[in-house]
Amino acid sequence: WSSTIGYMVWLYLKREDPVVKMSQPESLFLLCVGAIISTSAIIPLTLAEAAPGESTRGASAACRSIPFLYSLGWVLMYTSLTAKSWRLFKVARNAELVRRVRVSVRQIYVMVAVVLLVDLAVLIAWVVVAPLQYIRTNVSTTLNEASGVM
Repeated sequence: WSSTIGYMVWLYLKREDPVVKMSQPESLFLLCVGAIISTSAIIPLTLAEAAPGESTRGASAACRSIPFLYSLGWVLMYTSLTAKSWRLFKVARNAELVRRVRVSVRQIYVMVAVVLLVDLAVLIAWVVVAPLQYIRTNVSTTLNEASGVM
């Protein structure tokens, strides 16, 4: 996260630089936010554990949050890249036709928001129909004296 946050700070500080402006800082910022969200899926992954006899409610909630974090972050990253590519394609295509075109940041945000909403709808449907649940299964309870493995 530190490098991503550092990059976001750098992006904010250099937002008026011509090279950064041409790089579409809005899309780069969305890419960074998506990376932070996606990689934060590791946190509930480490918390998805319950001791034998302990309630699995918290572990199940952690299990259910992992697909949300990873998927929404991934979709945010790759949709912003796709929108950025679409924007470049549209500008290049109209340059060939000697027409001036303007693709607003709002159009990029709408494209990203639509795909995020579709992804969120699929994730919510998954949780409603077949939610992930933490289940602990004891494979073996006897200790092998020779190897020290249960």
